[in-house]
Formats: sequence, structure tokens, C-alpha cells
Amino acid sequence: MLYTRRSDIEIIDLTEDGDASIAGEDLQTWSKKRDRHTWRTRLRDRMVDDGSVADLASMLAEGKIVHIPRPHDLNENLFSQFPKNSLVIFQYKQFESPAGKKVFDRFRTTMYAIGLKELMDPVVMIAEIIDVDPDYLRSVIADTEAHYTRYSIKKKSGGQRWINAPTPELKSVQRRIKNRILYKTFPTKFAHGFVNRKSIVTNAKIHIGKQVIVGMDIKGFFDTITDTMVERALACSLGKEQLMCISVIAKLCTIPAKGKDTEGNEIDIRVTPQGAPTSPPLSNIVTRFFDYSMHGVARHFDAVYTRYADDLTFSSNLRGLPRAIPIITKVANEHGFWINTKKTRVHGRGGRQVVTGLTVNNTVSVPRDKRMRFRAKLHHVLTGKIPLEDVNIEELRGYAQFINMVNSSQGTYFIEKIAEIEEMIRSASND
Repeated sequence: MLYTRRSDIEIIDLTEDGDASIAGEDLQTWSKKRDRHTWRTRLRDRMVDDGSVADLASMLAEGKIVHIPRPHDLNENLFSQFPKNSLVIFQYKQFESPAGKKVFDRFRTTMYAIGLKELMDPVVMIAEIIDVDPDYLRSVIADTEAHYTRYSIKKKSGGQRWINAPTPELKSVQRRIKNRILYKTFPTKFAHGFVNRKSIVTNAKIHIGKQVIVGMDIKGFFDTITDTMVERALACSLGKEQLMCISVIAKLCTIPAKGKDTEGNEIDIRVTPQGAPTSPPLSNIVTRFFDYSMHGVARHFDAVYTRYADDLTFSSNLRGLPRAIPIITKVANEHGFWINTKKTRVHGRGGRQVVTGLTVNNTVSVPRDKRMRFRAKLHHVLTGKIPLEDVNIEELRGYAQFINMVNSSQGTYFIEKIAEIEEMIRSASND
């Protein structure tokens, strides 16, 4: 992928899969033929092979394929030739030099500029993809804060958690972005949060019966994910149709905030808001390379790694796993995340091992103390110590179903007791 400082020029590489037409042939067919000895002859009338890029824009406009043997010739002077809102399509091939060359000279790259076309307004392009009015998108980008409601909720550990909830109109737009664009990218196999057919149960099962479990939390997870991180991640994850829209997508899915630069000075940034439907899938996209880095650390310590949102879990049958904690912290910092050291926990085999709120010593289950408290509450309802009018049957049924989902052998008892309470409520209502 090539980049330029000119904001009105987009560079895209279609080496992997493209739909551009070259002399009536699709790009993949042409790409295969160019590796053959005869490709120069077949395309001689459309080929300029003198290494000069001075007239690249005009040659592309004439439909010629331009060989660029020295990619470093692509500089700002070259890009200044192109008209605004243009798309330059490049093909490149990396080949290995003969043996005996120095390491830094072993791989060389040759490039072919194969197309030039006008770009659509990215706001209009994204509006067509998600089927909304482009003027509304422009209004959101111009004044994002006006489209959010800010409120706080209490944390279980104390303190306040701030939620930025989008208006119903913006939430509808973000859901379309999520369903039509973001969900087409796949998170890593290490991610279990906000992923279909995965849950805290699948996350915990991977760590059953390990000698040592290390749990760590990312501090201010969503508030740490900036629009810059989103754009970089989307550039590596989206298809070429959406590449020109990444800055628009990032602005529609982030809110203004205050941050600090490397020198500690306060700067204006944009972050993913808690409350937006796009924030969870974006977090999995942004953390793709983060997950692979953490997996690399885990392998070094003969451990396994999973992540549920901001909750990182490492487990191993080797007792030396805690030595990985400072390395994990350093790698997280390199990816732009910070570990909440107060929540770092180490569970040995001799004690209760908990992963995302579930015990994993021998099997996955809801912790015994929570099951016993719930069992006592059901008993008080059945014996009349808690009046039926004070019973929230939906809440009781939901927790019983949760226990049953985690461990069906433990959940059967609670499901039966809930059925007895429901029968008591029906009998009382008939009387």
C-alpha cells in the first residue's frame, strides 16, 4: 500500500484481488500473464518501459500501463501531476535477487501503474453503501457532539462510568455501518467479546485446568481507541470499495475528546464512545495486530491467550507465566493501550481460578458462592420468606438460564425451582 501526504489523492494497490480491466482482461488474469516471458510482447502497444514517470498521469489517461522499476521515483512531485479526487491503481511484484547479495539488497520491488480514474465524494460513497442522506452524514461530522447524549452509571467497583449514547437517527446509521461494513471483517480467533457464537463461556473454556492463570485489564478501553487507530485498522481490513471512506467511517463512529501528545501537551482527538453500536466491532478490528502480538508473547511462555473486550487472559501449565506480566504491559503500550495494574491477578492451581467471572479449575461454572446465594433466595421465595409480590420472576428466570448455559448439570436444579415459583405465582393470581 502506498500513501501520499496529499489528502485529495488516494493510492490503492490491487495486487491481491482486483476488478480493474486491463486490455479487456480482468486484473488477476493479467497479473498471472505478466509473470510469463511473453507478457511484454502482448502488451507492447500499451507499455512504456523507460523508467520515466514524468508523464505518468497523461500516459495513464491514454490507457497505457507504465512500468516503474524504481518505486522511489514515486514522490510528491509525481503526485502533484494528478487531478484532485483521483485514484491511482498500482500493481507491484517483489522478487528475490540472486544468492550472495547483501541482506538489505536481497528483495527488490518493481511496480506498474495501471489505471487512473476519478473518485466519488467519500461522504456520498458511504451514504450509498448504507443508504442514508449524505447531508445528514455531513451534519454529524460537522457537529458530532450535538448527536450524542452523555450520562453516567455506577460501576460495581465504585465510581462512575460515562456513557455517550447516540441519537436514534445516528444509532440507526451506525447500525448500518456495523452490519454492512464492519461485520464483513473477521476478528482474530483470540477475541471472544462481541463475536457471534462466542461468549464469556467460550473464553473461559480455553483455560480449564491450567496450573497458572494471569488476568489483566486494559484501562479505559474504548476511550483509548482513537480515530487514527480506527483509520489504520480499517485500511488493513476493508475491501477496496470502502478504502476511500475510512476517514468518513472513523468520524461517524467517534466523538471529540481531549488527549495528550508524546510530550504531555493536551490535544484534540476523537475516540470510540461507549454506547455506540459500532464501538464493539471496531474494538475487535483495531486490536487485530494487538491480539497477534499477545499470542506471540503467550507462545514464548508456552501459554494460551484470549481476550474478551478489555479482559486479557493468559494460562499455562508452567509456573513461570507471571514473569510475562511486564512484557505484556510493554507490548500493550506499544500498541497504544495501557494495562490497569490494580486489576492484574494471578490464580494458581491451589485456589479458585476465575476467568471472565467464571471458575475454570476443573470445568466452567458460575462461582459456588454466587450459586449458593441464588439457591438461598429461591428457597426463601418457595417457603414464603419473600412475598410473591416482591419477586421479579424475569430476573430470577434469567439468572437461572445463565447458570444453565454455563453448566447445564448445575443449571437443571435452578430451572426446576423457577418452574415451581412460576406455578405458585399463577395459582396466587387465580385466587
